[in-house]
Amino acid sequence: MARAKGGRGEDRGSISGQLREILGSHEESIYALELDAGIPRGGLARFMAGSSVTLATLDRLARSLGLRLVEVERRKGNRRARTSGPDRSGPGRPAARVAEGPAD
Repeated sequence: MARAKGGRGEDRGSISGQLREILGSHEESIYALELDAGIPRGGLARFMAGSSVTLATLDRLARSLGLRLVEVERRKGNRRARTSGPDRSGPGRPAARVAEGPAD
């Protein structure tokens, strides 16, 4: 599967990979996005380079860009082995993905 642009090599299906793709294709500069979302300077540049961000930062960014999570049906055979904790997805439980559009 193709890898997202960014330092961690996550696939495009991951939330962080999708967010990096959206940010990379956005018409505003990373600095302008930081200002608009109220994110400390350099935070998004570090995220684009592979660092993680807090959920509070993701919330501010999503609100600023009009992004929201939506549930989509998980494809059959797209199930990974459980590594820890309960598996909250599976048959009848859709996976989530980032969507651009008005946040409710």
